[in-house]
Amino acid sequence: MIKTFNHIKKNFLQIFTALFLSINVLIILRYPIQDGLNKNFIEILIFFLLLVLISISIINIQSIKDLNKNELFLKVKSVGTPYLLFVYLLISILFIFQFVPFNTFGDRVFSLSLIFFIIILFYIFKIQDSFLESLSFRKKSILYIFFTLIPIIRYLISNTEILFFIEQVKLISYFFLISFLLIFVFSNIVDNVLETNLVLPIMTVFLFIAFEMNTLSNTFEWARNSKSLSLAFLYMAIFAFILVIDKYSARQISFIFLILGIISIYPNISLDSNNPELNKIKSTSPFSNEFDLENKYSIIFLIYDGYPQNETLDLYGFDNSTQTQYLKEHGFKIYNGVYSHGAYSLATMAGVFQGQAKVYDERNARLMTGGYSSFNELLKDNGYLSVGIFSSSFYLPPTREPNYDIYFPSDADRSLSLFTSLLRGRQVFKDLTFSKPHEIYLNQKLDFLKGIDSLTQPVFLYSHSNYPGHTQNSGVCEENEENMWKLDLDKANNEMKNDISELEDVFENSFIIIAGDHGPYLTKNCTSLREYNPEDITRLDIQDRYGTFLAIRPPTGISLDFEKKILQNVLLYISEKLSRDDVDFNNYINEESINNSELPQEINIFNNLIQGGINNNQPLYLDRSTSTD
Repeated sequence: MIKTFNHIKKNFLQIFTALFLSINVLIILRYPIQDGLNKNFIEILIFFLLLVLISISIINIQSIKDLNKNELFLKVKSVGTPYLLFVYLLISILFIFQFVPFNTFGDRVFSLSLIFFIIILFYIFKIQDSFLESLSFRKKSILYIFFTLIPIIRYLISNTEILFFIEQVKLISYFFLISFLLIFVFSNIVDNVLETNLVLPIMTVFLFIAFEMNTLSNTFEWARNSKSLSLAFLYMAIFAFILVIDKYSARQISFIFLILGIISIYPNISLDSNNPELNKIKSTSPFSNEFDLENKYSIIFLIYDGYPQNETLDLYGFDNSTQTQYLKEHGFKIYNGVYSHGAYSLATMAGVFQGQAKVYDERNARLMTGGYSSFNELLKDNGYLSVGIFSSSFYLPPTREPNYDIYFPSDADRSLSLFTSLLRGRQVFKDLTFSKPHEIYLNQKLDFLKGIDSLTQPVFLYSHSNYPGHTQNSGVCEENEENMWKLDLDKANNEMKNDISELEDVFENSFIIIAGDHGPYLTKNCTSLREYNPEDITRLDIQDRYGTFLAIRPPTGISLDFEKKILQNVLLYISEKLSRDDVDFNNYINEESINNSELPQEINIFNNLIQGGINNNQPLYLDRSTSTD
């Protein structure tokens, strides 16, 4: 302790300058980052470093009085005041008044911090005999860059089934650039000139926690508290770790970081990249049988994400009867009381295309929505043109070519939005799904719908829209969440009307399916209810997660019954109308059940009957009628 105190006293000005520069950099970094956990973390860190700065200044008051005797101060002083005034005036005139909106307190703090930062760097470069010497290669700096990237590498590995290769390359490049500039460039320059080893660990630990914040916030309750001091304690613990290992050789440090990286990344590595079980999974589907489809009607399957039925909307206090009346007027039957076995898009749609009430793992589910389902292959074998048009590449497998004759999008680049959301500190579902502007998706979909009538072969089209969508899955409902979602519902209604208007020419020879894939998640915490008390779970809570809208317009002269009302049965009932074989599809129809992954384990649904919770032994849906007028 005495040794440390003497070291601070002896090198007070160097330590003070290093802390001052670090605080300035943090203030500058805080400004462009979106509001979120990392922005709050920076505020905590700035406050913490300011306390340290003030504390060492108080205990070294004599050193401040003796500044004129300090060698570093004399070097700075010798540079000359004219340079300082010139740089200050130049930046003030060109930067503040012309380029930066000087409207808020945050703008002023950011501008002043940037000015001080540039001025001090100017002096440092003047003091340094050689700029290249400031940037001299240090093996330890490269190792610390790798250390900060461990959370990003783990994120990329754990999301290989979501991210395309180009997205992974760009993401790692963005984060590497940040680490390179703050560690190899900034920290090296300052530590070399000041002859300290303080800025490097300050920046390294900051970047490591900032890059790890997405995982921390999804794993620990304390990390979701934006003002949590636990982050400061975590910072101090990792900072101490860095100070200890910094005394080791570069080879020893590289070994330690490598072990930490392997331990951190290994659980996310899958050796089964070729997925040899895919054929086995598909073989269990009823659609894997070689049905001969005699009546080759087109099948237009239009999914509107998170679209609920009227009984649920009435419970929210929303009236959507005008939309359902529009559908009825165009020949659609509304199947009330339908719910999904799964509570999220991939879980629902993979089961639909396999004809099974089963939830597949994410990799296999994305293969199903990407065209490798038994149903899609059955139709292709029977001469159908297979088409997948999506609002996002989220529904396509990034590790192999989608199994559609025509598909959109054919590429994806969400790297910038993923980068900004990771810097924000917590990703939400929309950060992963949105890859193309929705207008481009709408144009692609409408262009194809317009041309269906001119095709000489039957069509199977699966299209998945982002609207109305569901909440952000952060675990906390945003202010005015329901009303904001209602605006998205209006967008979905308009999109649906435009789609139907383009399909009128193929009404006679097509099954047109309009459906939601799950609920909008507007109740309680706007996300999973697994941790809730079962006695707090209501009928609306369950409908809000598992309920699905369903309307079908069959070809002229075809009547379609829908008895077992879970969405995973819809293509089984339609296949019965297509098949010329004497097949009893009742052998394949799934029972009405759910996978209760989003509810307390005591809550379940079977045959529309709620098991557990406030509405125990009551129907999930009170209205299960089929309405046509």
